[in-house]
Amino acid sequence: MHSLIRKIHEELKVAYETDNIEVKNPGILGVPQGKNVEDLPQSHFDRLVDKIGYDKVIRALTNLEVWNKNKNKSLSKWASNMTDKLKKKFRSEGEDFISKKFGQDEDEILLYIQSSIEDDLDNMGIEESEFKIEDMRLYGSIPSGKSTDSSDLDVILLYSGDYKEDDAFNMLHNDYRISDINGKDIPIDINPISTKNYADIDDYVSYLKRLEPKL
Repeated sequence: MHSLIRKIHEELKVAYETDNIEVKNPGILGVPQGKNVEDLPQSHFDRLVDKIGYDKVIRALTNLEVWNKNKNKSLSKWASNMTDKLKKKFRSEGEDFISKKFGQDEDEILLYIQSSIEDDLDNMGIEESEFKIEDMRLYGSIPSGKSTDSSDLDVILLYSGDYKEDDAFNMLHNDYRISDINGKDIPIDINPISTKNYADIDDYVSYLKRLEPKL
């Protein structure tokens, strides 16, 4: 199944990169009639994030940036700058959501998860040449403040080594859990990505956003 998903992603990537559609004001960005999206203040997009969600807003801005890169460079640059501003604010708010839920910051949580994984790797006799953790990041509904009682804690794990991503996914599909401040066990869902396929986690996140349906 994981291989099939990756194949579909690759096909979508080709379709995306060969698409020449130009979209000036995606409707989801809530641009008032008679206004240009680049004339709107950041407060407009802050409110939009609260209304429809961070991921949708960032995705729309990313599409706006890419679609206009060779057609309207000033609009593309504006979209890139607004994306950066919202990312900085989101990351700050994400740290607040994580601390409130777990009583720990992201670095402390990732250190705990990494230690648990490395203990399992040692027990399985996995060498660093086969699998070495290079970076990790929390993402998904919990850092965005949109989690429910059934939400997992999602983790992107960048690794180097000979392991294929499918094999790494199966290896790490263990019952990893972490307790929140109320003592509730939260399942940890680990998504391993290889340095053979992605330069870093930002590269992977950008890749995912490009593959999401155009808005």
